[in-house]
Amino acid sequence: MTAVRPLGFLLLPALLLASAGAAPASALKSFKAWLAGCDNTLACRALGTVGEDSGDILYLVLDRPGGPQAAPTLRFMDQDGAIGAKGLAYSLDGAAPVEIPASAFSALPKTDPDAAAEVALSGTAATDLIAAIRNGRTLRFGAGAPLPTDGLPVSLDGMAAALLFIDDVQGRVGTVTALARKGDKPAAAVPPAPAAPLIAAVHPPKAAADAADAPAPKALIARHVRETKAGECQDIDQEKDVVSSAQRLSDQETLYQIGCWRAAYQSGAMLYLGVPSAPAAARRLVFETLDEATGKIAARLASPTDPSEVDEAGVMASFHKGRGIGDCGASWSWAWTGRDFRLASYTSMPECRGIAADDWITLWQARTK
Repeated sequence: MTAVRPLGFLLLPALLLASAGAAPASALKSFKAWLAGCDNTLACRALGTVGEDSGDILYLVLDRPGGPQAAPTLRFMDQDGAIGAKGLAYSLDGAAPVEIPASAFSALPKTDPDAAAEVALSGTAATDLIAAIRNGRTLRFGAGAPLPTDGLPVSLDGMAAALLFIDDVQGRVGTVTALARKGDKPAAAVPPAPAAPLIAAVHPPKAAADAADAPAPKALIARHVRETKAGECQDIDQEKDVVSSAQRLSDQETLYQIGCWRAAYQSGAMLYLGVPSAPAAARRLVFETLDEATGKIAARLASPTDPSEVDEAGVMASFHKGRGIGDCGASWSWAWTGRDFRLASYTSMPECRGIAADDWITLWQARTK
């Protein structure tokens, strides 16, 4: 199921914003039951699930950073199993279960009792298992033999293609480090991973958060309603219906958030930057986002979903749900530079398949200072 975005998820005409010399991010790709994507540092993730709307939260997460010496990690996520406490076994295409020795994996602690149990393999253990299953059709896994037979197995349909995509993006095809198409070329033939761009974030005064609950000035709200009710914003017909807030970013600048659209489980706002002495003349802001088809910063977001306050590090976040349970959609963070907000991170999950937000695919990352 593809994540559905409301009309309030507003994008202005595409504008090429990537800075000169920045390494382009990879596009997000779908390979049957698998999704894969890489960010601008060539760090890649592939996800395999049980399929659409199965009701089972059961999936694989394969991570690999860019660079010659980077090794893959394979994580098993199971909502119902006790794999973290009792071990791990798997069955490929209905064959007899294979026990994985405890020395080969680590059980990751659960910070939330409702979260899926998580087991991770890395290094040689991960590489060997990936090679064993990549051309299979289905994979069952659990806390040990006998494996559970209720529910659906994780589909491996598309895994080999997802691995080849990652190899290609990272420049591994034909090298000894490749996961899908190995060759004789040494690891040194793999290009180094690009560094994430550095954003000099401006930190707001510590007292700014204390004033964030104050509403925007009435004159700015009136202007917002007048300029946007013709179609840019939904359900905002009268000034009394508008939710707003104000946050001081400096002695001279205030950030105003003014409601733009509402949905069943989230809402969006437009943001304005102005000076306290002339709030009605505040400048409307638009935000960098990523074009998932090209992997480039190539569009602008006019109405972020549930934008946070700017924190003490100068960063603001947004989380957009594709459906109510929040297992698909997109998330952003932006760093305040003193003039505009620059994209600091972007993650996406276009398919609604029970994937936790922490496991969505990162397509852009920057460093902030």
